[in-house]
Parts: sequence; C-alpha cells; structure tokens
Amino acid sequence: MQESLKKLAKILNSSKGYISHMAALFLHGLIEEPPPNFVVVASCRRKPISLNTFKANFVYHKPGRPREHTILDCEGELLPVATVAQALVDMVTDCKCQTDLDTLARCFWALPYDPAEIRRLAAQNGYSTEKKAVFWCLWAGRGSADKLLKGFDRRPVKFFPRYRGIQLWEGSLQAFYPESLLSPLHATTQPLHNFENTDWIELRLYKNFIDYCKKERWVPFPGDSRKKQLSMLHDFFAGELSTQIAGNATDLMRQLNLPRSTHTTFTNRLPQMFLDWVRTASDFPDCAISQVKAVCRQMLASDQPEQWEIAFIQKRTDLFQLYTCTKWGNDLE
Repeated sequence: MQESLKKLAKILNSSKGYISHMAALFLHGLIEEPPPNFVVVASCRRKPISLNTFKANFVYHKPGRPREHTILDCEGELLPVATVAQALVDMVTDCKCQTDLDTLARCFWALPYDPAEIRRLAAQNGYSTEKKAVFWCLWAGRGSADKLLKGFDRRPVKFFPRYRGIQLWEGSLQAFYPESLLSPLHATTQPLHNFENTDWIELRLYKNFIDYCKKERWVPFPGDSRKKQLSMLHDFFAGELSTQIAGNATDLMRQLNLPRSTHTTFTNRLPQMFLDWVRTASDFPDCAISQVKAVCRQMLASDQPEQWEIAFIQKRTDLFQLYTCTKWGNDLE
C-alpha cells in the first residue's frame, strides 16, 4: 500500500487532483477495507492506471465545481483527500464512476456529515444533484424536512435513470426513487454517527413502521410538518397503539412509566416517538379502559414493588385519569 500511495502522490501533484469517493472515506478511517478503485477527481482527463494494490480511476470536473479537500498523512505520504461531505456529493454526482445504490445508502445512513453542507456543495453541481443529495440526507434521517426542502421548484427529477426496478414518486421533491428505499434495512441495522435524530432513527428501524411505510409506499422524512405526512404518522401511531393494547398491554404500560434507560431490557422495545405520542394522546387511556384495568389488577397482585408503582403512577404522569381509588379503586381491591 505504501508504494502505491507514493506513486499516487506524484500523479495527484501533476494532475492537481484529490482523492474522493470510497477511497477518501477509507483514508478518513470511516470504512475498514480499501476499495479496489481509488477515484481521483482531476482538472484534466486521464486514463485509469494500475498502482499495484489498487487501481486509480480519474474523473474530470469542470472548473467552478467544488473541490473541498484536506491534506492527510497516509503512511508517510501527504495526500489531498476530499472532505467527507465532498466525497459524498462526488459519489452522488459522478456518472463515470457511479456508486451503486446500496453503497450510497450505507454511506448516507452511517457516516458523519452536516446535511446543510451537503446541500451547499451539491447545489454547485446542478439542480438535480442538489435534489438527489437532499433526498439521501432526509432518507437517512438527517436534518429537518422543513428546512432542507425549502427553495425547490416543481421541476421533476429522476434520481436513478439507469435503475431498472420499480421507481416511486416523491412529491415534495418532485422526483422518482427506487422502491427498495422504502426500507432502510438493506443499508445497515444501526446508525453509526447520527446523534441528531436518534428517536427518529429508532422509529425508522422499527419493524412495524417499516411494514407500514412499505404498505403506504412512503419514505418518511424527519421534521416534516406538512399535513398529509403528519396524518400518516398519526395513523401509524394509532394503529400501533391498538396492536400493543390487544397483544402486549403490560409491556406498553411498563415502558410508558419506567425510565428510558430500562427499555433495553424489553424484547418488545417500543420506539420513543411512539411512547411520547401515546403520553399526549387525548383518547388514551379511555380507548382501552378495560385492558388497562386488567393490567393494573395484575400488577397490584404481584409481589414486585416496581409493578405496584407502575399501577399507581398514572395520576402523577398524566398518562391515565384517576386510575387510583378515586375512579375505579374498588375494582382494584
């Protein structure tokens, strides 16, 4: 690898280029294995060249396109390497060295980046690239739809014109996207660097929510306050509440009342956004009074003080309405 990087350093110096795409992410230490092809963004056209341990492919960028990079010490060689945001935007933009759908999904889902920075760089590469980059950010649960969707007109865009599978319509961006993106699970099971919208990511990975999105053919975006999208989210929460009351009311009540740090012990762990919605639902618990009463009786009959506390905690947290002796306490005795 060292000898190959030494040769690459000389080429970069003569071509005034920088390393981008997956090779840049590898040199930043964000992926474990080096890619077989190192993509070099250059100011002149060059043929691919083999450098022993990897192959260098060159992508020509016209003057005026963003070239944000930093100098990294890679095994003793000082190399110009794209910033993470620049590498991601280059991967979205470049057709000659096009990144496959699953790789893009994994990168946008798991890597650290600023969505506003992604949009700023993408906008300098054209309107369709800007829309595509914003879609990837929102799909991965980054940023807020109310902010990132501003400023776009209604010109339609096809994000993946070469994709041969079914493509669906996304109305807010006026764009087509692959049906496979209805689920985030082909990308990765857990986000690695997304600390901004952790509750949203938890909901996005929840199996029942994934199934609902597939059924409705809907890619939900974080921070989307439009009426239709809020209504769809409300419909899912209402249906999920009915499901949990019918099949697992005890776990539901426990997770509503116990500290969040204890929720990891539950096999049926419920998303925090769903629990928050239940806490503020105007028709709960009246919509499930008989089931809640039965669970309270069961908890009060146990020999665990923790369960007694849950049975009587409702008044304090405003989750239930007088589920102590004042309303139907005689039923619990």
